[in-house]
Amino acid sequence: MEAQTLRRHFVLGKGVGILLFLVILSPAWPQDLTIPSPTPNPLGSKSIVHPKKKDAKTTATATPASTPNGAVSASVDSGPTTLAPSARMPEVVVIGRSESLIGTADTSSEGYVGQDDLSNRPLLRPGEVMENVPGMIVTQHSGDGKANQYFLRGFNLDHGTDFSTWIDGMPANFPTQAHGQGYMDLNFMIPELVESVNYQKGPYYAENGDFSSAGSAQIRTYQILPHAFANLTSGYFGYQRAVAADSTDVGLDHLVYAMETEHVDGPWDTPENYRKYNGLLRFVSGDTQKGWDLTALGYQGDWNASNQIPERAVEEGLIDRFGTFSPTDGGRSYRQSLSGEWRDNSLSAATTVQAYYVRSFFDLFSDFSLFLNNPVQGDQFEQYDDRNILGGQLVQTWNHDLWGADSHTTAGFQIRNDFLHIGLYNTEDRVRFSTDSDDQVNLLSGGLFVSNLTHWNDWFRTTIGLRGDAVRYDVTANVPGNSGTSTGSLLSPKANLVFGPWGGTEFYLSGGFDYHSNDARGTVKNWDVTTQNGGPVTTANPNPDYPALVQSRGAEFGVRCESIPNLRSTVSFWLLDLDSELVFDGDDGTTDPSGATRRIGIEWANDWRPLDWIILDADLSTSQAHYFDAATYGLQVPEAVADVVSAGLCVKAPQDFKFEIRLRYFGPRFLGSDETGDHYSQDTALVNAGAEYTRGDASLALEIFNLFNTQADDITYWDISQLKGESAPQYDYMFHPVEPLALRATLKLRI
Repeated sequence: MEAQTLRRHFVLGKGVGILLFLVILSPAWPQDLTIPSPTPNPLGSKSIVHPKKKDAKTTATATPASTPNGAVSASVDSGPTTLAPSARMPEVVVIGRSESLIGTADTSSEGYVGQDDLSNRPLLRPGEVMENVPGMIVTQHSGDGKANQYFLRGFNLDHGTDFSTWIDGMPANFPTQAHGQGYMDLNFMIPELVESVNYQKGPYYAENGDFSSAGSAQIRTYQILPHAFANLTSGYFGYQRAVAADSTDVGLDHLVYAMETEHVDGPWDTPENYRKYNGLLRFVSGDTQKGWDLTALGYQGDWNASNQIPERAVEEGLIDRFGTFSPTDGGRSYRQSLSGEWRDNSLSAATTVQAYYVRSFFDLFSDFSLFLNNPVQGDQFEQYDDRNILGGQLVQTWNHDLWGADSHTTAGFQIRNDFLHIGLYNTEDRVRFSTDSDDQVNLLSGGLFVSNLTHWNDWFRTTIGLRGDAVRYDVTANVPGNSGTSTGSLLSPKANLVFGPWGGTEFYLSGGFDYHSNDARGTVKNWDVTTQNGGPVTTANPNPDYPALVQSRGAEFGVRCESIPNLRSTVSFWLLDLDSELVFDGDDGTTDPSGATRRIGIEWANDWRPLDWIILDADLSTSQAHYFDAATYGLQVPEAVADVVSAGLCVKAPQDFKFEIRLRYFGPRFLGSDETGDHYSQDTALVNAGAEYTRGDASLALEIFNLFNTQADDITYWDISQLKGESAPQYDYMFHPVEPLALRATLKLRI
């Protein structure tokens, strides 16, 4: 057994070492802009405790917990036990949606998902982990190497604006990103390593800052694995994936290492040829009370893309639904990071210090309008983003009395500095022939927050918070008149009132302010440079007063009911206002103004486990979004998703057999208006299924995506384009289809 263990660690360690050497320590991508030749394939712990809730399997009164941005704060529980020092990590505890949040949650819409919940969902892409957030829809309108598109609470979040995500204390959102503000690419995340997802909605949490108006998610990965594993997957459309991970003791400390490689062509006429590599190496010292850890991550991806296409081209038989007019579209990306956390917790206080460094490279080639701007060379353009990020935070929590009531005060400081080279270029077959913008940008942001949680009596508690944020942008542009410095600052108060529980039911009333930042280039920009008829055109920027920060304000009333055995049910009524939805449009290098908006909606989330081996969940949400100034902008907000339904059944039958089936539905969306009237997308309803049989340390799993082979769209726009040979441009439905029926088989080994 000893020899087998050593051999196992040697094999995994050698593989991870090679991967980390190639991914994390490699030099920057070669800057040649040639497209790689596609290869067609016709086959096509550490225990983390819920915030403000003590883990029943630990003995510490001040048990640390993950805060919304990955930091650790003291638990509010004040039991009679004393702290038991430990030099080793505690056993891994399974937590998730079935866990009661009565007495701990600040709102009815926040929640917690564990690996056991995540493993019950077939995942077409890693970003679909976010669909565990009730009401969230995750789609893709381009190649798999690009960030997903997200919809939640009446928002088309694009690639992340107004929804922030943190992974182990590191931000996933990028401000002033070449393709879109708040760009959130989760391809560097290995789903099997995710221990928990803590999600929050609305501007009610002092710990959350930029991009958090609609909500946030805090993803924690394992710091000690339940077991070593190796998974091998093969499927339709050239899908191949291998992932392996292990954790081992190093004296009294722990080492976690993992690697992943993936390839897929997809159903597209131009094979996607997506090649992805991920690596993780983590060293953990101490335990959940006192200790530190250091994590290195590496990701790189290279892909071809089939972007959205005009509906008329398919109807006229020029291409099929999976075709493209721009076969050299695609991109390449890498992300390397080093992050660390230090924690020191006692009965009366908890302190966490986190720091991170991220090196990111992104190079994307797209063509959405075809031959609208350049009838000869086409409208392909390149969005280039090369950045370094330094950041961190300090969070301190004190447990104390406030006028005789149990009270807990948390204060924190967050800072982040992005240094980036960002550009927008016109290209033909990935070769540059002109420049719209080429800028050096320095983004400095800082935030201070304080919040107080007080249990005034057995049926009433409050969380009151205040957050202050400030930013400074320095832009050096290639276009005269587009360089400069801008600043912005905001104060954001928050309040949550919780009443109950009575009969297993709590009532929540929340209100607060938050914000999202805007692209730094738009805040100092005086001139728009675009390409028309094959040449550059410079016009005055119509939005010279573009703000650095845009404030939001929201309110929510909710109910959490657990009075029925084994059923967790929540209902939330919410409202969210934005002062402006001004964003910098990275697709054409201009600023698109819009007015102040209001969104209002209802959410109903349910998790029912009538038997130990049956899990049913159903989440329903509906919302409306409109402009305040309907005379100027029209009443409806384009692309705002209204109706979302997610429902699933998981059966863990005897003899180690598991079966799951899921429905995912998002309804029609208003796309825009013109002289022909209002235009709406079609609704999309997909069913995915999976089955898994386990025998000993081996499992065989089958996943079926789009079970009924539904012909629908992942995304639809109402936009203008011009086909080659057309005498004039036309507005049309621009769509990207969902992938057809696909099967994947996975062999899972516990090593």
